[in-house]
Amino acid sequence: DHLKRLAKMRDLYCTGCGYCLPCPVHVDIPGIFAQYNLGRVYGLWPAAKGAYQKILAQGHGADACTECGQCEEKCPQHLSIRKDLQKAHIALTDQS
Repeated sequence: DHLKRLAKMRDLYCTGCGYCLPCPVHVDIPGIFAQYNLGRVYGLWPAAKGAYQKILAQGHGADACTECGQCEEKCPQHLSIRKDLQKAHIALTDQS
């Protein structure tokens, strides 16, 4: 079970290095991915969703992304940041 969760990390492994920043519209990319990973890896969805609500309230949520792609050009892990931000936003705002 734990190995399956770790395997899921292969498609989103943000180390929080911050090289993707600054975002022109101030999306908190490492902060969002930290909360997404908190839910996905450790199952702590209530805490992750609560923390994401604070990010949203500050206007730094994934919903503010304009998909300019500057972050992906700078990411040393070559993550699909724009696509992964959309996934994170959906998961972190899900009311179930």
